Amino acid sequence: MCGKAVDKSIATYINGVQLKNDATKVHNVLKMEIVNGTDNHTKIEQLENALKQVESENMAFRTRIDQMAKDLQKLKEGVDGLYLMNMRYPTAVERTLLN
Repeated sequence: MCGKAVDKSIATYINGVQLKNDATKVHNVLKMEIVNGTDNHTKIEQLENALKQVESENMAFRTRIDQMAKDLQKLKEGVDGLYLMNMRYPTAVERTLLN
């Protein structure tokens, strides 16, 4: 059928079928509608702004992580300097009370 006129000679085969109603239902499902472009544009701008904000937060976190890594390396070097004077790490913790 596909939108073409149906010959009357096959009317016996399609008896009782409501072609107009079915065609209208199919048309309503498959039709294209104009979408308001301004709504999509503002949504895209909002997503771009959110992405920029997340990227700036990531840069701030990266800076903090890099600084913390540098501080940790300094602490490690300081601790290694304390314990490696004797060329060994302590195996037990000793408490000493001073009077």
